[in-house]
Amino acid sequence: MDRALWACDISNWYKHPILSKVTFPTKFVDLPEAFIERLLRSDGLFARADEEADFGAWSDSEWPEDDVKNVEEDNVEATERRQRQQETFPEFEKSVKTVLDRWTVSGAEGGVFPRLNWSSPMDAHWMGIGGSLRCTTVAEVMRFLEASDSIRSDLEMLVQLQSKPPEGEEKRTWKPTLALRRWHDFHTPNEFRCFVWKDRLIAVSQKDITNFWPFLVEAKQRNLASLNTFYQEKMKGALEIDSCACKASLLSHVLIRSFHCELH
Repeated sequence: MDRALWACDISNWYKHPILSKVTFPTKFVDLPEAFIERLLRSDGLFARADEEADFGAWSDSEWPEDDVKNVEEDNVEATERRQRQQETFPEFEKSVKTVLDRWTVSGAEGGVFPRLNWSSPMDAHWMGIGGSLRCTTVAEVMRFLEASDSIRSDLEMLVQLQSKPPEGEEKRTWKPTLALRRWHDFHTPNEFRCFVWKDRLIAVSQKDITNFWPFLVEAKQRNLASLNTFYQEKMKGALEIDSCACKASLLSHVLIRSFHCELH
């Protein structure tokens, strides 16, 4: 399992000279220890104090007398929330902004897609405009990370691997890393999940299995041929493991636009 985790860590497989060229451009930012701790102890979303109005300050007069204890507990939570609102991470935020400035045009185009070593904050997509994870500001990146259980799961896994590396495995340096990927609008029907077993592409499915697009039936053979060619020429043998799942997007049923390795 350790080997599979290592192979599917984007900060590792992106170093491959071929794989890095068949996926979206990505920049990596180290997560400061203080921010990691904030994400691990967070049970929700905490906006920075300089970005949104303060909230959570309630007076006892607004509550019935028998709820005073609950009010006191709420006030403690509000105080903790305000303290977290005051936290800033200058160097980290500067690094994120540098990437955003590179791939964002006046906030109207471009942007980045944030993710950690294995997971993206897809469970927090409800926060984005139209359910999108497209980020054009540092605040958006931080909010998605804070609101995501998937991100916390990645960090908890990394903490476990750092504290107790698997026995009998090659010693590895596990490091929480934020991957900022240049934003592209996807054509959902042309996104596929490809399953590889023992260095063979054995199955392909739509990434979105909740919808049916008739034109995909007509294009089935062409799409399968394109995906198989991509696997044979670009991906086979590039990973440390011989079984995995990956996501790929097609443009005009011919060109692979993106690649991302997943655990399988």
